[in-house]
Amino acid sequence: MKATDCNHFIVPIKNGNAQAFKEMFDIMHPQLTRHLYKLTHEPELCEELVNDIFVSFWNNRTTIEINTSLRAYLYKAATNKAYDYYRKKERQPAIDHLEVGSNIASAGSNAQEKLNYNEMEHKVMSCVEKLPERCRLVFSLSRFSQYPRKRIAEELNISIKTIENQMTKALKLMKKCVFDTNDRGHT
Repeated sequence: MKATDCNHFIVPIKNGNAQAFKEMFDIMHPQLTRHLYKLTHEPELCEELVNDIFVSFWNNRTTIEINTSLRAYLYKAATNKAYDYYRKKERQPAIDHLEVGSNIASAGSNAQEKLNYNEMEHKVMSCVEKLPERCRLVFSLSRFSQYPRKRIAEELNISIKTIENQMTKALKLMKKCVFDTNDRGHT
């Protein structure tokens, strides 16, 4: 059975049919693992994320609304999990960077500079969180993971032009968010 034939599992799973869930799991697990591997390149992480997706799916089966196909829903969930992974992964280096900045600030700069640095770092991360989902994913893959646009296009199955449009939108929104927030804080 192909993954595209999974829609017939939706109603039985929503009704708590564990066998239907197992059959759907057996079909989709390898495909979602491959999809996540393209995004993360970490086999153990892929396995963990896919398992999280299926546990969440089963736990929320009665309230999940699937407006497309089950396959598309699960791929979207996998992409979102990958995005969450990148966001969390990038926060740690940002924290490490803050520690380096803190050491520099304490070595000779005044406390106000250190505070300004920490505030700006927080504002930037806050603004990234406010980006629309697709925009945020493209921006994170480009800026944080340093993926070239061609690779992002291949992994997300979208055109280079869409990548360019999303990056333009992200940069405009980031600039507005960072500077509008900054201006309000100093009036």
